Order: sequence, then C-alpha cells, then structure tokens
Amino acid sequence: MNLDVRSDPEQSYKQNGFAVINALNVKQQAIISDHAKSWFRDVISQNTDKKVDQSYALEDYHNWYSDCGVNHSECLRAKFRYINPEKELKNALLSEELLEFVKSVSASKGDLWNDPGLGWYGFRLIRPGMHDGYPFSCKNWGQAAGVISIWCPIIGFSENETLALIPGSHLIDHEAYLPDNSKFTKGELRLKREVDQGEIFRPTMEEGEVIIYHPAVLHSEDVYKSEITRLNTEYRFRA
Repeated sequence: MNLDVRSDPEQSYKQNGFAVINALNVKQQAIISDHAKSWFRDVISQNTDKKVDQSYALEDYHNWYSDCGVNHSECLRAKFRYINPEKELKNALLSEELLEFVKSVSASKGDLWNDPGLGWYGFRLIRPGMHDGYPFSCKNWGQAAGVISIWCPIIGFSENETLALIPGSHLIDHEAYLPDNSKFTKGELRLKREVDQGEIFRPTMEEGEVIIYHPAVLHSEDVYKSEITRLNTEYRFRA
C-alpha cells in the first residue's frame, strides 16, 4: 500500500489515524538507540545463567537466544520492559518537535501516561514469525484507552519490521472479542474479524523518525517475514 504519511503529518493523523514525523536529531536518536540496546542486553544478562558474548548481534537474537540459555519469556515481563527515564534520556525522548506535534493533533498538554504500576517508557522485542506481537487491536480496548502513542524503531526500519497499521480504522466502529487464552495482557480486546493484507500499511522509516498514532487506530506489533529481530521503544501521552 502506497500512502503519504509525511508531507502533511497533521492531515495524515486526522485521515489515517497516524503519521510519521522526523522528531529526533542525530544526537537524540543516538542517545535513545544506545540506551535501548544496552538496556536489553542488561535484561538478557539478568535472565540467563550463561555469559552471552557481547558480539552477538541483537538483530540475530532469534537465532542465538536459545543456545545461550536466555529465558525469553522472563525477559519480556513488564517489570523488565518499563522504566522512568533519567534526565538525559527523557530530554531526548521529549523533543520539541514531538511535543509540538502531539499538542497540534490533540488536547494533550504533554502529560505522559504510565503503564499501571510501571514506568512510562518501554521497549518491545519481536522475533520474526514467532507471534511475539499482539494481534490487531487498538489502545481504546485496553487499559491505555485514550492515549496517543509514540513508536520509535531501534532495530528494524523496513516495512517488514515496523508497526502494522490499518489506515482510517480510527474512524469506524469495529467488533472486538476477548480471547480465552491470550499470552498477552489479560482482559484486552482484539479485533474479531480477519484482516486482509491489502488493508495493512507498514512504513519504511529512517533514523530520527517516529510513528505517532491515535488511540482508536487498529495496529499490530507482530513481525511475519523479516529475517531480523525487531527492537523498538514506545511511550504515550494522555490525550
């Protein structure tokens, strides 16, 4: 699907339910990227009884984590994935460009939303073809109802890895259901119908760009046909 989500990001957010904006300068991107990679390596070290060679590339994580004795499920527990960033990282994340855009498309005053009992800043690690990402849903169907989300790629910038979105889905009511045995957050609704691949848009992104998306837009974190493990960070504002 060809879609212009950059030339007029405010219009894209209104029409499609999301936009891609260049929100981070080179220094800010480097601070965020270096921290995220170091953060996940530290999580790995806490969840294996073996020493993992630092030369092992995180994008190849899906190929080596099992041989290295990494307890993958434990690594992805919320207590390891959310923090309240210290000053340098927080300043990089909350760039002037980002805050201005959030305020331009919503009533938000720039107030950050904390995951209940956790911090406001998190990471996701999605292995290809392993169903690590949740099925199509929207934030309004869970405990993060009403938030504006920021999605920042760290590893995986192509359309094979980035967030899967359904343009315009925030303007339509959708039938949802509660899965019986979800490995994801209990009590969160998911889209009931099947999604046609032609409905899905995944932007190819550049360093410094983020996706900003509406609380009602349908999206999925899953990665199907990539050859790398995707790492991204995320945070949210109260609308």
